[in-house]
Amino acid sequence: MRHPAVSGMFYPSAKPDLEAAIDKVLSAAVLPETEMKRLIGVVVPHAGYEYSGGTAAYSYNSIRKYSSSRNFVIIGPNHRGIGSSVSTGMDEWETPLGTAEVNVGTMNEITSEVPFVENDPRSQYAEHSIEVQIPFLQRIYGKEFTFVPICMWYQEKDAAIPLGDALVKHIDEFTIIASSDLNHYQKQEITVRKDLALIDKIVELDLAGFYRTLREEDISACGYGAIATLMHVTRKMNGRIKLLHHTTSGEVTGNDEPVVGYASMVAYI
Repeated sequence: MRHPAVSGMFYPSAKPDLEAAIDKVLSAAVLPETEMKRLIGVVVPHAGYEYSGGTAAYSYNSIRKYSSSRNFVIIGPNHRGIGSSVSTGMDEWETPLGTAEVNVGTMNEITSEVPFVENDPRSQYAEHSIEVQIPFLQRIYGKEFTFVPICMWYQEKDAAIPLGDALVKHIDEFTIIASSDLNHYQKQEITVRKDLALIDKIVELDLAGFYRTLREEDISACGYGAIATLMHVTRKMNGRIKLLHHTTSGEVTGNDEPVVGYASMVAYI
């Protein structure tokens, strides 16, 4: 059992308060019209709900409207650098809304097909990037969903591409949730400029340009490996990625220095 690490910090620890917080942002997030045959996945932020929850809601409303699967692969960064370079682990995750079940069969398939993905729960004990996604799924589906947690400390192309190749083989079994915030701790205008430059590369499915822009513009997107994996899967499926919503913590708090950028994006055919 993986117990909550950031309950009461990133989201409310009391069940009624958490349910109310999620319901509020889901009801406020109005999706643009999008024609799609199927949903491949989403990019979703992972900051405290008061900062990024309103943006995250766009991705979860897309899942609620378009996803035909109730099995998810949640890929998030390993902020603390503990454990294996890319890892899965743990069979159940607890939040104030109850327990969520890991799809062990899918998890084992991925770990068997990608040599560098290890079953290593150490990387996930204190990591928030996957944890904060689970209450949204619980609020939408209750207990009627499963997921696979994949935590990336190493996030370069030579990890994202083979991981994406493995996911494509089983893509009919799940929807991908790529957990990432965008630029961190710079002025509002700098963060917006950097975020939009990176978003352009994501929409273009330009993986080389995505990594080049990260380096050349010094963009501190923390879950770039998760985004790159979703980009690779989408490109292999001849899909598209569309921006649903972008904001910064400064637009929420009114303090424009420093800020963190957040985006919800949808990958689809």
